[in-house]
Amino acid sequence: MASNTTGPSYILKYDELLFELGDTKGMANKIEKCIIDKDYYQNIRNKCSERAKLLYFDWAEQFEKAMRDYLSGNKTSDFTLY
Repeated sequence: MASNTTGPSYILKYDELLFELGDTKGMANKIEKCIIDKDYYQNIRNKCSERAKLLYFDWAEQFEKAMRDYLSGNKTSDFTLY
């Protein structure tokens, strides 16, 4: 969960994962609801998992792919050596 400022709201997307900036009571209420409401908590977990899959990025994996493509002569990577 995070405040609904520009960066976090783009990453988390769902209102259930966001609270108003500076609203500590709203944040505490969402956390408490996760503790006492199993269904709500499961919903939060599912939404977080969904977002994590969409936003996953592995720098090392992408670098290695670009190097393999470059060394094999495959110029389809966005990576360019100067």
